[in-house]
Amino acid sequence: MDYSKKINLQAPDLMAEFQPAQLVNALRFGLNADRSQDKHFTVAFEFTDTEETHAVEIRRSVAQFHKDFEGAAKATVRLTKTVFLGMLVGKVDFTKAVKEGYIKLDGDANAVPEFFSLFDKPTENPKVTLR
Repeated sequence: MDYSKKINLQAPDLMAEFQPAQLVNALRFGLNADRSQDKHFTVAFEFTDTEETHAVEIRRSVAQFHKDFEGAAKATVRLTKTVFLGMLVGKVDFTKAVKEGYIKLDGDANAVPEFFSLFDKPTENPKVTLR
């Protein structure tokens, strides 16, 4: 696994520097192979502020990134980059954000929580060494 492309979810200020495509692509690295071994579906993320759509396809323990996605997804999540960042770092509750209109969903709404359940959560308290 190439950890150089892994984004540190504990540093939201640094994450803001990344493009939406890089943030969606980074999801791949947290996929739990055991939980996703029998799954095959795609979730698209449409960024309303940057007018771009990227997707992640879960296919039998593999997460494949699709830049500038135009295909059919089981669910499409419409949101801003800021809301997506908030979800990644656990500051935005998905269900609440949908109810409040920050996130709009097309397709199978149940696919989105299922999608995120297939990924390992980042460690809450990473070891930090100051020199």
